[in-house]
Amino acid sequence: MSATVRPTGQAGFTLIELMVVTAIIGILASLAIPGYTQLTLRSRTSERGLVMSSIKRGIIGLYLRDGKVAMVSGVNPAVAPGTAKAPFNSTLDAAWAKLSEVVQFEGAMYYQYDFAAVEPAVNTKATLDVTADGDLDGDKVHSVKTVHYERRDGVYWTDDGDTTNVWCATSPMTGCNEDGGTF
Repeated sequence: MSATVRPTGQAGFTLIELMVVTAIIGILASLAIPGYTQLTLRSRTSERGLVMSSIKRGIIGLYLRDGKVAMVSGVNPAVAPGTAKAPFNSTLDAAWAKLSEVVQFEGAMYYQYDFAAVEPAVNTKATLDVTADGDLDGDKVHSVKTVHYERRDGVYWTDDGDTTNVWCATSPMTGCNEDGGTF
């Protein structure tokens, strides 16, 4: 009678154990990747608000300095960024160069930006339109946002109900409360 002797001290994982661990890792990854993708898209989208606000502050600075602002910019960056950033050119045209005298844009961008500042004719208001255009997720569907401002009594206002887009012309760094006073 011979008995099968199992060697003692032999360590390792069975194939079943390895497959269970692999399945668990796969499930965790499938839950985490969409959340990470949404988080990166949200952070890229935050650039849009910051740059559009900086353009508006620059126009206000030019208005304070020169007493009027009338200019139309080209699209900047000139090459559509897509899912990767494209270099921003602060001297792309005369409008961007003049704006860069009062506000600085650094680095590359996920969106293309343009703006149009129009001084009033008789019985009209000065306006500023700032547009951002980008395709952050590479699906060939562009996300476009345009904000329209009107200058009334030296203050740039927007009618979208967003009080963060209101800035007084008393100083580029001073905000306005809802009744137009500075804070």
